[in-house]
Amino acid sequence: MKKEIILTIACFLTFLPGWGGNEVPVSFDERVDLMNVIWRLAGAREYNQCRILPLTENVDSFFAPYKNHKAVMLAREYCKDYGIAYDAVPSFALHLKSTGKGSWTFDEDLESTIDERWTPQLKSEFLTALNNFYTTAEFVKWFENSKKFQKDFIDAFSLINSNIDLEWFKKTFNTTADFRIILSPLSAVNNYGMNNKMKTGAHILSPVISCARYEEGSISYDKDGVLPIVIHEFCHAYCNPIIDYLWNGISEKHKWRLTLKKIFSLNKLIPLRKS
Repeated sequence: MKKEIILTIACFLTFLPGWGGNEVPVSFDERVDLMNVIWRLAGAREYNQCRILPLTENVDSFFAPYKNHKAVMLAREYCKDYGIAYDAVPSFALHLKSTGKGSWTFDEDLESTIDERWTPQLKSEFLTALNNFYTTAEFVKWFENSKKFQKDFIDAFSLINSNIDLEWFKKTFNTTADFRIILSPLSAVNNYGMNNKMKTGAHILSPVISCARYEEGSISYDKDGVLPIVIHEFCHAYCNPIIDYLWNGISEKHKWRLTLKKIFSLNKLIPLRKS
């Protein structure tokens, strides 16, 4: 029920007017792709639905020797026993930073907002296995060899990017957040409204967006279908805290009656545009 309410609010905001004009930095993220590949090798359904064959065939061929690597085995176990799947996967990824020595560590400059499915023990255990996979499977080599393919996605996404109006978003939510977009075709049909907060107070919105189409050797994004999804995922950073604030004060009997009117009255949390 809680997730359904969050989605309802985000969907409502998706259709508000005022978009078109500014561009957001768009890129692939090595950390996100690293986790995507491991969960794909582990057989996670949501990371095995990508239909962009040149990409999936390349991944499956390059990493075939590592299907039984400890990181993959742990991912399979975590998915089955702890429900670590879907958005919990990029959540882990975006709390990592490079050590500069060919490995990853947790970013101590970030507030710890990693998905609660990751217990301290699981985080520590998996980080060790991930770093071994990163080196042993020569992930850097694969990622660097994928740059041309990545550019095709980024170029195709420009149609969507040119229609995002950051000024509308900043005025609506009274925010000075840093907006970014991470393209993630290996996420298949799933998109995730990721965001992080720095200990300095800076807020980084970096939704993970899939949605690419592959037809006759060409990558494309459907503007009418994808633009609302991007807006929707950006909105999660603001809708989710509202629901968290309200949730404990609502009886189970009446939670389904929670209305948009009540939510939008919380101007002390988010000063929404009044026009």
